[in-house]
This record gives sequence, C-alpha cells and structure tokens, in this order.
Amino acid sequence: LSVELDGVELFDAREFLSVQVHPDDAYASEIENDSGKTEMWYIVDACEGARLVYGLRDGVTREDFAVAVRERQLDKVMNYVDVKKGQTYFIPSGMLHAIGAGILIAEIQQNSDLTYRVYDFDRVGKDGKLRPLHVDKALAVTRPYSEKEISDIRFSRGEGDSDLLANSEYFKVRRLCVDGSCDVCVTRDSFVSLVCIDGEGSIRYNGEEYPVKKGESFFMPAGMGTVVLDGSMTVILSEV
Repeated sequence: LSVELDGVELFDAREFLSVQVHPDDAYASEIENDSGKTEMWYIVDACEGARLVYGLRDGVTREDFAVAVRERQLDKVMNYVDVKKGQTYFIPSGMLHAIGAGILIAEIQQNSDLTYRVYDFDRVGKDGKLRPLHVDKALAVTRPYSEKEISDIRFSRGEGDSDLLANSEYFKVRRLCVDGSCDVCVTRDSFVSLVCIDGEGSIRYNGEEYPVKKGESFFMPAGMGTVVLDGSMTVILSEV
C-alpha cells in the first residue's frame, strides 16, 4: 500500500516490493526526456526481522550484476540489510533497492517517477500477465556505491546536527522532535512538506490551529513565514 502526501510517499509493505533502480539526470534526459530520481527512506516502523535491499554486495561489479540478472540469481549480488524504526537510507540514482515486507516507510524523492524494474518475484498484474521488467535499461544505469560516495551525495550542500537527515542538491530533510512548542520558518526559497511520524499535536499559523497526528501530512507553501508546532510528536520536514 502506498499513499502520496504532498511530495512525501508512505509505503506500507505487506510483501517484498519489486527490485528496482532509477536513472540519473544525464541518462534520463538523453533516453527518456525526463529527470532522474534520487530518494531517501525513513523507517517509520518495522516488524522484527524486516529487511530491505540496499545496493549491491561489497565487491560486486556492474559485470557481476549483469551476469546475475541474466542467470536469475540476483540473491547472490543484492545487499540485504536488517532495518529498525528510526533509521534512514539515502538512495542515489543508480542504486539497486527494494522495500521488504513488514516495513512502513516515508519516502522523500526527487520529482520524477522514472523506475526500472529488475525483478518482481514473477507476480502478475490485473491482466493476468507478468508485470513488465526493464532489464536493459536497469543494466545500463545500475552501479555499486561506497558509503563515502553515498554520504558525499547525501550531504553535498553541507552537514549539520544529527537531525539533518539529508542536505543534497535534490532535497533537504530534517527530523524534528517536538516536546512543547517550537517555531518552523518557511522561507520564500522553498515550500516545506511536513509528515508526522509519531505522536500528535497541532500546527498554529495566522490565528488558526490545525490538529495533526501520526500519518498525517501538511504542505506549507513558500513564504509563509513562522509556523508554530505544539504537542509531543516527531515530524519529518522536507524542502527543495
């Protein structure tokens, strides 16, 4: 189940979702006349033993990946990681990934829907046919990443405290733990998307008060100025 909320998409995975990859801007522009896609996952909740696919295993090359795809032996090259509530995973374009069963994820993404599906567990669509794959394009864009490369992209516009989850050229994401009252400044430079991932409270602005609870999202247009958050809650704030 997925629900899109003002640029932040919530995925409640009941089964392993498709193994996929997104192209970068250069490839997407040349081949698709579109933009690429970089994204970030925040683990809102996870069952014990839940895991996801996060890139290729250490030492696996693009050639190794191509062989594994052709021989239908992806398990040999995919990097599985166990996940827990509160963790964050930054996924640059070209990184293989898949959401596992029993995970609720808040996804913040570059403004693009380009997705190349590599494997879908032989599931069929509503028409009774196997869902289409995009193997050739996936092989063209998938690549291994080191932790340093991911971090350099994730914080390309500078690092901050532990609540700054990403500060890339595509989006900036903060986690804010509200206990009482605090101000959020929405400048003229960007809108701010707020999603409550835990607790409850309210948003006060221009004499009005709006209740907010876990799972709800609010879109705040650029230039609003100061918005006051009250209550006991944890929110994710994203902007471009």
